[in-house]
Amino acid sequence: MLPYLGRRLFQVIPTLLGVTVVVFLLIRVSGDPTQLLLPETATPEDRDLFRRQHGLDRPIAVQYAHFVGNLFRGDLGRSLVDERSALDAVLERLPATIELTAAAMLVAVLVGIPAGILAAVRRGSLLDRLAMLGALAGQSMATFWIGILLILLFAVWLRWFPVSGRDGPMHLVLPAVTLSLYMMPLLARMTRSSMLEVWHQDFVRTARAKGLRERTIILRHALKAALIPVVTVLGLQFGGALAGAIVTESVFAWPGVGTFVLDAIYKRDYPVVQAAVLVVATVYILTNLLIDLLYVALDPRIREP
Repeated sequence: MLPYLGRRLFQVIPTLLGVTVVVFLLIRVSGDPTQLLLPETATPEDRDLFRRQHGLDRPIAVQYAHFVGNLFRGDLGRSLVDERSALDAVLERLPATIELTAAAMLVAVLVGIPAGILAAVRRGSLLDRLAMLGALAGQSMATFWIGILLILLFAVWLRWFPVSGRDGPMHLVLPAVTLSLYMMPLLARMTRSSMLEVWHQDFVRTARAKGLRERTIILRHALKAALIPVVTVLGLQFGGALAGAIVTESVFAWPGVGTFVLDAIYKRDYPVVQAAVLVVATVYILTNLLIDLLYVALDPRIREP
């Protein structure tokens, strides 16, 4: 296990370097930050001075080499807007995004996996059809539209929950449910498909022949074998939710990384955007590493050479 873990951690480095190349080039193609950050009255000399102060007058290759060199020292640069450390600014907002994503994942797991199990066990029944119809509807609706509907219903009309902000558990409910509806349908469908695949295998028939209760067969035998593809989807969905939370955060004015980065993109704040993408990519990669390690716990037959 330890050699495998070491190899996977070593693979993180080239992956993150690839991410830095993509984000570094794309953010610079987006435009000149001096057009947004300096007033209209700024002279060409003022703009040239700003570029020299922040190293923007150098060739792209030199800028990238300087960025990577600082990256290995833990320095991701300073914001072009307020001169704060870009990494500190992102890490300040990261807990809010992780809180929202984790809450959404919890809701999706608590609803999506049981729905998929019931749909598989009652295959062809009305319950199965309703669960798959709900999953299809959930995947067909845009996140921002769901968020607006939930605000109108539960915040404006019924006044059960606050409209926006982050000031306690009640503020978390609507954003978490909105973001979970992005993941819940896929979890339900994957769980159903995986359960159907193992439901008629020999070990399930053997467990049933031993006289075990149906609940024990489902939860301790069939579900454990069916969870590997579901866990894979969970890891991918967690990363997707981190990146996709920007829409939910915007709708509910949630003070997370998403809204912060969106503002940084508008202002062409290169260091902040680069730091945010690197932090999110690191969390995503480490999450998938954890998922890989969970495979062995779920199925002892899986062993890495």
